[in-house]
Amino acid sequence: MKKLKNKIILTGLSLLLAAGAFQLWNSEPRTVPDLNVKTISNKTIHFQQLKGQVILVIFWATNCPACVEEIPDLIRLYQQFHDQRLEIIAINMPYDIPSHVVAMQKQMNIPYDIVLDLKGEAVKAFGNIQLTPTSIVIDKNGLIVEQKTGRFVFKALQSRIRDLIKS
Repeated sequence: MKKLKNKIILTGLSLLLAAGAFQLWNSEPRTVPDLNVKTISNKTIHFQQLKGQVILVIFWATNCPACVEEIPDLIRLYQQFHDQRLEIIAINMPYDIPSHVVAMQKQMNIPYDIVLDLKGEAVKAFGNIQLTPTSIVIDKNGLIVEQKTGRFVFKALQSRIRDLIKS
């Protein structure tokens, strides 16, 4: 009897977790925040003015091994889709050391925009991002259509971007 009771409790908890995950996965897309940021090359980016483009925002840090491992894939995505109106914006976490960010940009020859979020404004605007890497995909209408914490799967992200560019 005790085993049956434990099984019922575990089944119930599993269903609740699955329902929560389903709700999170299928939640309504959020609008991109009304945010202006400055890149390390002193370019100002107005997120609201990027409508009509697909945007991939990556929150990262130079001391995050998974973040650094993603950089070659991000460069490939940028090279493949930038001419088709994909923008990649890498936003460094507030704790990251600016000189390390600039050095990594030069060392890895990163072609996409990099933002130093020294005051944490972008972190807050995108929902209080805490973990890196966090990838956020924004469609042409300025809607956040996907958010993932942890390393992205290159082929899946490539396919998603291709679909959003075509739509």
